[in-house]
Formats: sequence, structure tokens, C-alpha cells
Amino acid sequence: MEDGTSIELFSFTDERTTETIVFGEAAREQRRPPSAAAAEVCCRSCGSDLVHPVEWDRTGEETWLLLVRCPDCETAYEVAFGRVTMERFIAQLHGQKRALALELDRWSLARFREEVERLLALIGDDRVLPFDF
Repeated sequence: MEDGTSIELFSFTDERTTETIVFGEAAREQRRPPSAAAAEVCCRSCGSDLVHPVEWDRTGEETWLLLVRCPDCETAYEVAFGRVTMERFIAQLHGQKRALALELDRWSLARFREEVERLLALIGDDRVLPFDF
């Protein structure tokens, strides 16, 4: 693809495989920068807004201690959040989950269209016969 994004085959140790979307540098640059209000839930090292919790523990009535990880620079660190910041972080995670689901739908539809076009081309070339089904 133009932005360096590709689909690669990933093999698990139990010999299962799955196609994985690998985003190129141009795709990363197209991402919207985090808003100033969400600054405390961005990576301390690279500023990415894709920081996600790995472990968390409630340390008080309105405080949480989280171990967070950044997938862009692989940094992991602990951070303490108050109630307001934690609510903002949860809202950010839900927004990212919705965006990921929409992107998955878009990719799935594009993939389906490609497969249909390939099948129609094969049918048009008489390379698919009734006994193939």
C-alpha cells in the first residue's frame, strides 16, 4: 500500500497462522495527535496516545496505580491516576476500541471486495467450473 501498510502472515508456535496488518511509518504519521486534555495518558517517552494498561490496582478511594505499556516505543512504566484522569483514560481506551472496530470493518469489506473481484475474473476466464463447488 502507499503508506507502507502491509498484510503479513504471522505464525504462532502451535503452527496456527493469521494475517496481521502491519502499519508503515506513513500510516503512523497520519494518526491524529492527542488532544491537550489527554496529555496525561500519553507515553512519557514518545508521546503516543496508544498507551494501554497491563496491570492496575486500586490504591485508594479515588486513586489507581497502573502499569502501562506503549506499543510504539515498547516503554512500560507505572503511573498513578486520580478518578478524573482514570475516567478520561477509560474513555480514551473505549474510543480507540471503537476506532479499531471500524477499521477492522473497513479492512474486512475491502478484503471481501478483492476476493469477489478475483472470483469474478476467474469465472469470466472459465477457470471456475460447477464441480469446483
